[in-house]
Amino acid sequence: MATNQPERRARNEMQQYIVRASQAGYNDALYTDVEGARRILTERRMEIIELLSRERVESVRDLARRLDRQVSVVSEDLTVLSEEQVIEYEHNGQRKIPVLKHPHIFVKPLLLNGEAQ
Repeated sequence: MATNQPERRARNEMQQYIVRASQAGYNDALYTDVEGARRILTERRMEIIELLSRERVESVRDLARRLDRQVSVVSEDLTVLSEEQVIEYEHNGQRKIPVLKHPHIFVKPLLLNGEAQ
């Protein structure tokens, strides 16, 4: 299936963003568009991201306990974050341990040093 011109242009723009961010020192980052950001950056999911950036958790249950939320609700948020490539799971026996996949998240349009890229 042939790629149309707008899709090629969008892919080229994203590649340029990645190169510019890498040149600015952000070598391991997630790049997403506004729609992806809307899914990722809810208040509840930001709390998960912030906690995982500061602390290592032992399991999904441990994460839910630290956030004072139900395991099922946290699991739903983790599913979205996993689908969007924000987190991944390490496995320890039966436990799934959520960890951040990238230390940085960029949303297109990308701003580096206050300038749109």
